[in-house]
Amino acid sequence: MVLALLVSITSGAGSALAQDASARQAALILRILSYDRNLPERASGEVTILVAFRSSDAESRAESERITAALNAMGRRTTVANMHAHAVAVAFTDADALRAAATRESAAAIYVCQGLGASTRAVSSAARAAHLLSLTGERSGLSQGLSVGLVANGSEVQLVINLPAVEAEGARLDATVLRLAEVIR
Repeated sequence: MVLALLVSITSGAGSALAQDASARQAALILRILSYDRNLPERASGEVTILVAFRSSDAESRAESERITAALNAMGRRTTVANMHAHAVAVAFTDADALRAAATRESAAAIYVCQGLGASTRAVSSAARAAHLLSLTGERSGLSQGLSVGLVANGSEVQLVINLPAVEAEGARLDATVLRLAEVIR
């Protein structure tokens, strides 16, 4: 059910809690992708999600490892728009390299890890050029052009959608998801 989008995420310093939070976040990412009406046009028989991280940032690398593992585990057990999903971690260097990775992997979406704050506009530009629905856990990324935020708010996750960014990336989210989100127009 769509109300599953409002899954609570427990925050904590322990790795078990971080893994649990990553699994819940992966479930939300796949659920949101299932409500993208243009996903079948952007995916090539399977849904590939790039997970962009800053290689020089230990927390960014760790988040990438957790999210990639969670998305791959969930992708083996479920489908998105009748397609299998998997994640590929990509160390962000510049927009051109990210676009090349998106093309090489036939990616349909990108999750942007923490630690890329100074590069968020470049990531957003690459996402738009490659028609990748961009998702992040950091609200600040939305004001810099990313499209979907899964923002921790206490023990819950607030869904925030930057609608102009969604449209610029070539996605079309179902109204059901928009009703559950804070929508930035």
